[in-house]
Amino acid sequence: MKFLNIKLAVVALILASLALIVGNPKERSHTVVDIKKLATTIEREEDHITADELADELMRPSTRWRIIDLRDSAAYLQYHIPNAERKALSQLVDEQLSQTDTIILYSDGGLHAIQAWMLLAAQGYRNIFSLRGGLNEWNTTIRFPVVSDTLAQEERNSLSARAKFFGGELRLEEAALSPQKQITPQKKKEQPVKKLKKIDEGLRYEC
Repeated sequence: MKFLNIKLAVVALILASLALIVGNPKERSHTVVDIKKLATTIEREEDHITADELADELMRPSTRWRIIDLRDSAAYLQYHIPNAERKALSQLVDEQLSQTDTIILYSDGGLHAIQAWMLLAAQGYRNIFSLRGGLNEWNTTIRFPVVSDTLAQEERNSLSARAKFFGGELRLEEAALSPQKQITPQKKKEQPVKKLKKIDEGLRYEC
């Protein structure tokens, strides 16, 4: 719900200034934006795909999805999703993309990709999706998934193979202590009660 609210806030900000960026005044051409339709698409979560969905598609040899990395060049060179091409947001807006291509947009946390999605949707593109959670979710879900040691071996092997395919590795969470292995706190030794003994010189303690 929080992520949805963030996306709707981005929509409101972009649409508020859309008249400045959509269309070319010199050519007298403008794009009609159906604001309600865009908002409905977001509310129905039809504007994005999950990391699992993207990974499954990329592991197919016949995939034709076009993946666009919106981060800076340094981050892109350090790691990027296989087959992704890097483009700045300004380049993306100016470029003529194919209306028939399925385009996947991603950034680190996903917010920048949502902005790009809104701009392209406002220009009339329909087969566009942002990667939910961005590269952050991709890393935690696909490249470096953390699983319990109680997970079935077959599923662990599947997740491990997928992680290695995308340059990562499976990670096991720390096993929780079973009830039999839980450490019982030691009882503190009771201190002997000190008694007072009266002597001529005064009072002194005896244990």
